Amino acid sequence: MAKVKKKFKMIEEIHEQPGVLKALVEHYVKGYGIIFDEFGIFKERVKKIKRFTFWGLGSSYNAALFANYLFEEVVGLPCECEVADEVISRSAIIEENTAVVVFSQSGETGDIIKAVKLAQSSKALTITVTNNENSTLSSLADVTLLTRAGKEKAVAATKTFTSQLLVLILLAVYLDDLKSNNGRLEIIIPELKTLDEKVLAVLAFESRIAKLAKEFKETEQMVILGRSVSYPIALEAAQKIKETCYIQAEGEPTEEFRHGPIAILDKNIPVIMLMPLDKTHDDNLLILREVLATKAPTYVITTQGNNEIPDEVKDIITMPPSMKILSPIISVVVFQLLAYHVALEKNIHVDSPRNIRKYIK
Repeated sequence: MAKVKKKFKMIEEIHEQPGVLKALVEHYVKGYGIIFDEFGIFKERVKKIKRFTFWGLGSSYNAALFANYLFEEVVGLPCECEVADEVISRSAIIEENTAVVVFSQSGETGDIIKAVKLAQSSKALTITVTNNENSTLSSLADVTLLTRAGKEKAVAATKTFTSQLLVLILLAVYLDDLKSNNGRLEIIIPELKTLDEKVLAVLAFESRIAKLAKEFKETEQMVILGRSVSYPIALEAAQKIKETCYIQAEGEPTEEFRHGPIAILDKNIPVIMLMPLDKTHDDNLLILREVLATKAPTYVITTQGNNEIPDEVKDIITMPPSMKILSPIISVVVFQLLAYHVALEKNIHVDSPRNIRKYIK
């Protein structure tokens, strides 16, 4: 079979991300403040929220899990995350003064719509994060937050995923300021304004990632490890690789992986480990050494300036330094590029992988 030479929509959409992220920051950040006019009459109600619950499916679930970590750390309220269709499959208890945040790129996913109706029957405040202003979900939810990513034609979510993460970060910091006015805005806003440049820096070494992709052409299984806010990115990375490359990739929590799953490793199963320079780094380094001892081919994605990675690691991809809560947006772009180029090596039609489809309205 001849090698695919077509330029796919997926790579175009990956490269659109800096512009999408910059536009989102410009839309919500005004001076040294973050403004969400979308809350309108619900602004006072938001101040009374005691719990957040985040629901999604597929990549949107991975964004919801990121939100769970993010909001507990930044907003300081109890949070939980659910697979949306599991919520409607059981007798879910939704407490008073709960905000239910649902994620759907199209806003037309049937189970998400059912979940919102369930939340509204419990009188929860419903917030949707979607890319479709005219969707059924937007008409149902109390508040709609648009990711403003433009139409995404490739099945694999790229720009809609990173824009979801950014909307969540903006929302978390906004709610934290609304609640406590603790000065966090002055720290994060300069970082937000350079986020697009940091994503551009990752895109600039696409040729290196394309070369690395050749090493995974014959791979049948893969493990991706992440801790804290990097764990949802490990899940998203595994999903991208599964749906575009047809490789059985598993995203795992770094610490949990050593409690049983590490037994699957051998010289034929590569491991990619997310190791940003944050408070998780020292513990991650210990586990990295355990992974290397299995002789599994091991790769690391870390922050520039990290000089502690053992020589036995096969390759290291470095990211520009950033705040902890922003690093997932930067690191996931590495995996998007890797998934795309591995799929090209395997001669897979990247935009239309088998057995799945995307709702586009």
